[in-house]
Amino acid sequence: MKRIILALTAAILLALAPLGTATATAEARSTAKPTIVFVHGTFADSSGTDYDVYIKPDSFRAVFAADLPANTAALMAATQRPLSMTANNEQSGESAWKTLPSWALITLDDRAIPAAGQRFMAERAHARIRTVHSSHAVMVSHPDAVVSIVLVAAGSLG
Repeated sequence: MKRIILALTAAILLALAPLGTATATAEARSTAKPTIVFVHGTFADSSGTDYDVYIKPDSFRAVFAADLPANTAALMAATQRPLSMTANNEQSGESAWKTLPSWALITLDDRAIPAAGQRFMAERAHARIRTVHSSHAVMVSHPDAVVSIVLVAAGSLG
């Protein structure tokens, strides 16, 4: 079971695969310029040193879910979970893809993490790569493509 969870984690999380000394923000900027428009919301911690970060609702569909119906994208924008600004700017730690097999589903129409950046990180990780014409919201717009690559990853473990 542990091996399957690791494989599924590698398959799902490889969209952004920074080196251990890089931050997610630096990695995204170095591989291709992302187009996410953030708005700072409330403080993420009681010390007042961190922010919750959201995608602006009026930009959400264009940036994150362009291939979904407007009402679905609006619901996703209204219910999005925040990203901690600190989490996005901390070093990632040792890269799991250096020791674990990895898979990448590159979303060719992604405006949050451009395909060129995804491909760079996937190739660096020696990932088994598949592509799909999808926005960043691939799990919603193309669930069969996601299920397929997860099943391939899990099946490779024997």
